[in-house]
Amino acid sequence: VPMPIIQVKFATPAPAAPTPKAIAETIVRLTAEILRKRPDLTAVTIDEVPATHWFVAGPSLAEQGKASFFLDIKIVDGTNTKDEKAAYV
Repeated sequence: VPMPIIQVKFATPAPAAPTPKAIAETIVRLTAEILRKRPDLTAVTIDEVPATHWFVAGPSLAEQGKASFFLDIKIVDGTNTKDEKAAYV
């Protein structure tokens, strides 16, 4: 059975950082609801990047007082419609 593999990187100025568990739970729930993927087969990895190490247009996120995330998901080709993938994004 194919499983989605999801990688998340996030940077948030302290103390607003969500917990990795909360992020994983949200990603698994949305993946199940929108892409119809089985939660028990969904793999998630999460990396917190210090806001001082994430740069956008020169300054770091910490300098800008901003947060950001990057999500990469691998699913088996042909298992979801174009509309489902658009809704997920």
